[in-house]
Amino acid sequence: ASQTDKTESEVLFAVSDEHLSIAEIAKLTVEHIGSGRVTFVDWPLGRKNIDIGDAIISNKKIKKLLGWAPQFDIRTGLDLTKNYYQPCLEKYFP
Repeated sequence: ASQTDKTESEVLFAVSDEHLSIAEIAKLTVEHIGSGRVTFVDWPLGRKNIDIGDAIISNKKIKKLLGWAPQFDIRTGLDLTKNYYQPCLEKYFP
């Protein structure tokens, strides 16, 4: 929901200033969470028409319209997420 007329009907991305590929994000997640693995598979042929290819998600618009800025890089964010959820994993995965 829009909190200001400046952002009504706008798409805003609250993302880091650092541009990372999906593979880099996956590898960092495994590294910082401490489990899992990254496996590369071919894109399914029947889904080729929904492949968006390469995309760069930018936070320029949210910075300009709202003065927003990221407070953490992805590594710190992953560590904070792990530290928050780890003590209560049983609630999410009984």
